[in-house]
Formats: sequence, C-alpha cells, structure tokens
Amino acid sequence: MCKRKIEIEELRKIGWSHWDPIGLKNPAGAHDEYDNYLLHVAGLLENGHSESEAVEYLVEIATNYMGLGAANRVAATKTVDEILVYVVSLGYRQH
Repeated sequence: MCKRKIEIEELRKIGWSHWDPIGLKNPAGAHDEYDNYLLHVAGLLENGHSESEAVEYLVEIATNYMGLGAANRVAATKTVDEILVYVVSLGYRQH
C-alpha cells in the first residue's frame, strides 16, 4: 500500500475538535505549539507505539508542560483514536 503524506490540516481538524487543553477555541497563533504535539502523536502511532502511550503523551503535555494540573484524558483519548484512524487511512499501519 502506498503511504500518503500526513497533512497538518487534517491533524488540526482532529486536534481542535477534541483537544484544546488551554481553551483557545481559536487556533490562530497556537498552530506551532499544538501542531508539534499532534505531529508527535501521529509519529508515535505511525511507528507502532500504542494508543495508550500517545494518550499519556498528550496528558503529560497538558498536565506538566502546560501546567494545567489535571488533564482531560477523555479529550486526549478521543484525539488519539481519531488520529489513529487517520494514520491507518494513509497506509502507515493497520488498526
């Protein structure tokens, strides 16, 4: 199967729909920071890491790096689930 390129716009649609830990609601100005996190999650999943590892990464970012205390694990899980579906659709791994 031919792998297609991961498109940041698709990751943004997923991420902004479910994972907005600092409550920006508007991605203008936060693309760089959030993009790096979403690309990292896609990379983890692309390279065979588990969904739980990817969820823990987002929780760690929100909790410790952003200093938000308790992170929204449900939002992180939903984001990872949808990024996994996207990564699989591109041919990077099987579900």
